[in-house]
Order: sequence, then structure tokens, then C-alpha cells
Amino acid sequence: MRRELIARHALENDRILPAALAPVLAKWCLSHHIQPLLGLEFICKSGNIYTFIDWGGSEIRIQAEKVIDARGQTGERCFTAAVFSENTLAEGKYGVFELFRTPTEKIYTLEMPCDAADTPDLVRQNLQKCWAERPAELAAAQIIWSASRISCRIFDNSCAALDAGLQKQYKYTEIPDTPAPENCEFDCVVAGLGTAGIIAAITAARRGAKVLAIEKNFYPGGVWTGGFVARSYIQDVGGLAKVLQDNSEKYSGCHSMSESLKWELENAARSAGVTLEYGAAVASVEKSGERVSAVIYRNHSGKLIKVSAYTFIDSTADAVLCTMANAPLTYGRMYDREFNSYTNSMGKISGKYLCVQNFDAGRVAQYDLEDFSKSFLYSTGLHLQDDFRTGRLCIQLSDNPGVREGVRIKPVTPYTLKDFFAGKGQHGEAFFHVISNLDTHAQDLFLESEDYQDWTIAASCWEIRVSIPVPIDLLFPEKVYGVIAAARHLGVDHDLGCALRMIALMTAAGELAGNLAVEAQKRKILPHEIEFAGIKHLLPENPGVRVKKLIPDGDINAVWHSASDEEIAAGLSGKNPALAIWNVKQQSKTDLAWKILQTAPEKSPEKINAALALALAGDTRSVPQLLEILKNSDIAPVNENLRFSATRRIAATYLLGKLQRTEAVDLMMMNLDDWDCEKFFGHTVIALIKIADAHWGVRQKIGTKLLAKAQDTSWQMIEQLKGDGAPLRRSDGLLRMHIALALDRWNIKHNITDAVKNMPLDHHEKFLWQNYVKENDRKNASFKAL
Repeated sequence: MRRELIARHALENDRILPAALAPVLAKWCLSHHIQPLLGLEFICKSGNIYTFIDWGGSEIRIQAEKVIDARGQTGERCFTAAVFSENTLAEGKYGVFELFRTPTEKIYTLEMPCDAADTPDLVRQNLQKCWAERPAELAAAQIIWSASRISCRIFDNSCAALDAGLQKQYKYTEIPDTPAPENCEFDCVVAGLGTAGIIAAITAARRGAKVLAIEKNFYPGGVWTGGFVARSYIQDVGGLAKVLQDNSEKYSGCHSMSESLKWELENAARSAGVTLEYGAAVASVEKSGERVSAVIYRNHSGKLIKVSAYTFIDSTADAVLCTMANAPLTYGRMYDREFNSYTNSMGKISGKYLCVQNFDAGRVAQYDLEDFSKSFLYSTGLHLQDDFRTGRLCIQLSDNPGVREGVRIKPVTPYTLKDFFAGKGQHGEAFFHVISNLDTHAQDLFLESEDYQDWTIAASCWEIRVSIPVPIDLLFPEKVYGVIAAARHLGVDHDLGCALRMIALMTAAGELAGNLAVEAQKRKILPHEIEFAGIKHLLPENPGVRVKKLIPDGDINAVWHSASDEEIAAGLSGKNPALAIWNVKQQSKTDLAWKILQTAPEKSPEKINAALALALAGDTRSVPQLLEILKNSDIAPVNENLRFSATRRIAATYLLGKLQRTEAVDLMMMNLDDWDCEKFFGHTVIALIKIADAHWGVRQKIGTKLLAKAQDTSWQMIEQLKGDGAPLRRSDGLLRMHIALALDRWNIKHNITDAVKNMPLDHHEKFLWQNYVKENDRKNASFKAL
């Protein structure tokens, strides 16, 4: 490992670049078949039973005779930071600080000693104070990034620690049994101090509530700070969040907003009276009837604390409190329950700016400990560089894995993409309006819902920005009271969730949750009982947008639901018919589209676009023209003026599958053998499956063709994941599974599992196929027993 670090210029003259260590370690673990379990939080010990909580709040108990505690709780305590300086600095002592070179020019490591009794929030407060008073030699230096936790320096450096571990010379302490929880009481408990949680805590505390904030990391802000995403996507933050973000620019000693925002958020929380519990993990909840009455958590020193409160705000992003309280939850997309793709972000210096390397890394089942761990090891290795001195300068792997989607609460009245379109983008009890496009980051759009594919494939409206109302009811889980959900686990469906996860909404949800907590206690009612009219004066500000050119003036939703007949006709005859196609469906303008289809010249854009619009509206008079598109292999984009547009062949294939038209079967099966089939193969397979599901007479014919394809390992699908520097990824493993599931439904025997065994699947696909085999074994055993 030392040789590899040296070869990659991450270790020179006994100085290591910390950001390089994680990718090298990940590669080393995978190549040596070592499987650490990531995302586990130790809670307590009783005898030889050790209790942990995983990523999603599930309890895991491990029985062991001996557990080595290598968490570094003894030794000299210090706090580290990465420092950027245009001027060359000498190593050595600078007042309370000690400065070290790294192998990368202009980047240094800074260490500050800590007292044994210093809490994590006090340590960063001391860093701010001492850095403001730093010696003149460091005046031009700026802190890029402060550490996620306090270090306890048993060994001189990381390499010495690794070497001691390999030689079994580790230093550890026995873990004592955990005593019973101590008791305390607050008005409001906020679990998760991410983007929404920190705003909720400050809002409630500023209004006089006694607030406890529990956070597993050692800083506030979540992705907003620790994920290097300091600026919001399309839409600005507003309200309290904007004030705090603007205030963060006053910290001249910080190189980036990611770090200065940490300082400002923490200072604001402290001055408001919030009790900050960093390095803490929620262990369980207690309920009185259907109301949550207390939370038990493990603090950073290992003590269990039971805290009672009037209201609890679940800002964990993965609905940990709601999960522990047995609230009903929803999972992933409708077709196969898969979640959105994830990223494993790295902070890097580019010129004078700290930015994020944020490319997709595939999918992960984050609630399965083994799949989560293997997938994240793999994605960490994607940050390997042959020479860590070149290009963008690596600073830090994010402590916040970029998991875009997790479980969602199920409110009394969920809000879905279908509801959004049916209501024309309006809702009477919306506390916020998100301006965004509907972006799932999915490459396999053919496995998304029909509502989503109608928008992104048939009409190719992916780039169209919409204004999505967010009803207040989405913050309240069904059948569990006293809890407010304020993070990405709001009660929407997968289709809307891809847009309702951005920073602007998260800060607004946090501000609303803080106000709801205060108002509920003040009125002696539960948060969900507060009438919308009684809270409207406290709603967060709905901010504007950062990128004006992306957003039309006026009601931005009107363009997709209120176009006139003249506008629809003009759109269908133009190069960008997306909104015209959608308006035909939205307004049921099939007579208009049929008239254009009949009168337009053959093979003209208006004739083709009118057919797509008719089919999207469910009108089968479009079928002959759709079949012509397949016969002609028309690969022109539906929308010429948009960067991301489906081709006409893909749109026609999807629509014929949606309409379940058997006359398209032969053409589709011929297309599966096309040399260029990779670009539309998945769309064709799923369309054929839909047709066969609806018409038993063609199942054997379709099944035979799909079986031959699925068992043939000579073909593959390669997709380019989204993001700068994103890797290529083989993606046919999941599609083959959907073929296997369809053949199972049709009682057609197959050996697809045997074919897949020799394929280079990624960790997540292996996990899915293992579950498929287990489920089949279970069904076969049940059948034999019967």
C-alpha cells in the first residue's frame, strides 16, 4: 500500500495527501476481498451482545467474545484542517497551530490541540477564534475544509497506524457494558442536523423553544456544507437560509462557502440556544399510544440519553425516527422499487474555488448493509488518480454519501406526479413551490413509471422547468403523531421526489418544521392539527431562481396546460414540439391532433408529432403512423432544440407498448437484432413485455425471443453515467432480470440465472440476482412442500 501511495504521488517524504487514502484503501479492500461494513453506529453493549444501528435506523445485534475498539479514544486530541496558500509556507509551529506540507502544492494540513473536555462544537468555535488571531505569517492562508471529527493521535501518522494494524500491534480498550439511559427533557428534538435540520433547530430556538439537535457527523448543514454543494440548483434559498448564507461570506479566513457556512450555521444555532449533540446516533423511540414521546440516543462519549419532548423533527433524510416509530413508508420507483442513482462526492480545488466532483456511480440498496458497503467501496475507488498532484486538487471525500433517494413517509394524502398534472401544478395548501425539471438521473428510463415516461420520452419534456407545489401535509407521517418529517423523505412518489430534494426546498421545509413545532406546543395541539390558514403567515419565503434564462416569465406551468389551438398547431409543426405534444394530452385535444395528422404531408414533422401527441392521449388512430416510424428506423430527435430528447423511434416504441398493440410485435422483435439496438434495446424489451402481459396469445412468441436474448451473453448494454468524469457502466444485468421475471409470470422455463453467473455484474446487480435466486428457491421449496 505504501508503494502504491508513492507511485500515485500521494505520499512523498513521509507526507500523505489524506484525500488519496480512501480511494487507495477502497481498491485495496476490494482486491483483497476485505469487506468492512459501512454506515454502522455503535449504540451499546450488554455482556457479549453489541448493538448497532445501520444507515436506515434498523437495529443489528452482534454476539462476540471480543471486539476491538479502534476508534481512537485515547491519546493526544487534535483538530485538523486543510489550508490553501498561494505563498509557500514552512512546516512548523505557528502559535497554537502546527502546519504540515502535503504532496500537493499550495495545500497544507493544519493541526490544533484540543483539551480532553472539549466538545465537538466547542472545538470548531476555538478554531474560529484562534484562526481569526493567527500569526501574520498565515495571514494570506485560508481554511478550505475542517475535519469531520476530532483526532486522537496514538500513532504519528496514518501510515504508521496502518502498519500497526497489519502487524496486529493495534492499541485498543475494552468496551464496558453500557449503563441505563440518563433522562432529560426538551421542547423540541431535531434528529439530523443537515440542510433542513439545522434551519429547523435555529427557527424553533429563536422563537423560544428549548431545542436539542442530534447529529451523527461533527458539523451542521449536511450536503449543503459537507457535500460541497454550497449553491442550490436552479432555485435560490430564501428566508432564514438566505440570511445565513449571505452572512457566511464575512469569514475572510475561509477559502470556500462550504466551510464558512458551517461556521455561520453553528454560530447561529449556538447563539439561539440550541443544544448541539454531534457524534450522536438515535437508538430507539418510545411512544405513548400513536404519539412519539421520547427518543433514546447515544452521545459522542458513549452515554445513552433518553430525551422527552413535545415535538420531534425527523430530518435524518432516511426517515430514521419514522422508521423506528413504525410509520408506513414507501420505497423507490413503482416498477421494481429501485432507488435513484447515487454519487460518492469528492471535494476538489479548481483554480481558486472549492468544487465537487459529483458523478453518478450507479444504484445501491442503502438499507442492505452488505450491498451499501460493497457499492460504496467501489464508488470510492472511482476517485483514484494515477498522479494526485495533477488536475483538480483533491481535498476530502464527503462524509455525506450522495444518496439522492431513500424511503419516504406515507402521509394521509400522498402527492404524486399524476396529482401534479391533474391539478395543473396548483395546490391550495402548498407551503413552497419548487422550480426544477423532473430529473431522476436514471439511464434506464424504460423502467420508470408511465406518468414519468409520458413526460420525458413521449413528449421529451425532460429539460422543461416546472413549478411544483409542496403541500404541508407531506410533512406528517400517517398514524404516527408528534413527528414532523423535514428532509428528502417527504410524502411524495418517486417521480416527484427526484425534483423535491434540492437545497431550496430543504431549507424551507426546515423553517416550516421549526415554526410548526413552536406553534403546536403553544396551542397545546399536535403539529398535524394546525390549520393551514393559521400557519400561512409563518410560511417560508418562496425565492427566485439563479439561472433566469431557463425559466419563462409568468406562470411557468401555463405553457404545458393552457396552450391555445394555434400554439399547439404551431408547436407540432416546429422543431421543438414537446409542449404542444403534452398539451394535446393535458387538454384532450385529440380532434385537433387528428386533423393535423390527416392533412399534413407524408413524413412531415407535423404528421409525426401529431401521431405522437395522439398516442400519448391514448388515441389508437395514431398506430399506423407509429408503425411507420419503426419501419423507417426514424432516429431523429423528437425535439431538435433540446439537448436531451428521445428519438422518434424510442418514443414510438414506448407508446406502442403503452397502447399494448400486438401489430407492433414483429417490428419490435426485428429491431432487437438491429446492430444499433443498444440505444433503444431496453425500451423495446419493456414494450414487448407490456404487450405480452396484456395479450396471452403472443406470450410464447415474445417469450421465446426474449429468452434467446437474455441467455445470450455476447451482447451488452453500456451506459455513460451522468456527471463530469462519470464512468462507463455495463447495465444489462437488471434488464435481463426483468426478462426473467416476465418469463416466470408467463410460466416459460429459462436458465437466465446460469448465463448471468459469468457476467461482470456490479455489486448491486449481484445483490439483486442473489435475491432473485433466493426468492425462487423459497417458492420452489414451498411448491415441493405443498
